[in-house]
Formats: sequence, C-alpha cells, structure tokens
Amino acid sequence: MYLDVFIGAVDVPGFSWQESSADTENYAVSPRIISSALPDSYRIFGNVQDLTKDEKATSKAIDWGTWAVRVSKEELVESLRSM
Repeated sequence: MYLDVFIGAVDVPGFSWQESSADTENYAVSPRIISSALPDSYRIFGNVQDLTKDEKATSKAIDWGTWAVRVSKEELVESLRSM
C-alpha cells in the first residue's frame, strides 16, 4: 500500500465537509494542500486512526482513495508533537 499524508485547508470554494463523500458528485472538490507530504506517513496515519477510534476526530472518504480527518489546528499540532 502506498500512502502520503498532507495537511489541508478547507477554505476551497465548493468544498463542504457535510456534503463531501466518495459517493457523491462533490467528490472532486478536496481540501487545499498546504504542506508537502509529511515524513513517516504510515506512523502519522496510524496516529490519526487512533484519534478517530478514540472519537477525538472524525474522518470520512471524500474521494476514491482519499480520506480526510477533521481536527483543529491545536489538535493537529498536539498530535504531531506527541510522535
């Protein structure tokens, strides 16, 4: 499995967290990438999965093969620092 992790901003015209889904026509509008691919993507992805399992964050498929996790800037910084 190939995996890249990016940080994105949701201020993209046409993007809606509520309406985004891999099963709708809105799937083509994704958050704007504001980082390069993060190092150690598998570890970061595992930590993000833990956040969603602990219900500290919500995630969903927003495109085929693309998952988004909704966290605040503070939660993101805390998660990255804890690595």
